Amino acid sequence: MKNRIKDQDEYYWVQCFKQGDPDALAYFFDLHYKALCYFAERLIGDEAEAEDIVADCFLKLWKGDRQIETAQNVKAFLYISCRNACMDYFRKLKVKTAAQEYTYRQLEHGEEGIFYEVVKTDVMEILAAEIESLPV
Repeated sequence: MKNRIKDQDEYYWVQCFKQGDPDALAYFFDLHYKALCYFAERLIGDEAEAEDIVADCFLKLWKGDRQIETAQNVKAFLYISCRNACMDYFRKLKVKTAAQEYTYRQLEHGEEGIFYEVVKTDVMEILAAEIESLPV
């Protein structure tokens, strides 16, 4: 029953988003911002830069063509945009540490590492929600 309500809510917000409702963007921002920041920071190692990258991803989502059909499409768009923005960040660096170079190569060629980070981010998000729901 809970999943059915969640699916209906997500459907509602996707429809609002497609119609250009800024509240829908706020909904997806609240839903994904922290996890995306964690994901980006794990990739590039810079919290402030990660937050900028994530903000740009939401801006790109908002300015896009609104052909998104499901909440999963929104999430996928955001994670792919974030990964690509992290790759761009590394490309623009003049001097890279060995760790940054390794991460860039993983982003460029290793989908498994990125998939692992996405799953890890999702698990951390679920874990945090469960901890929040524990009685004090």
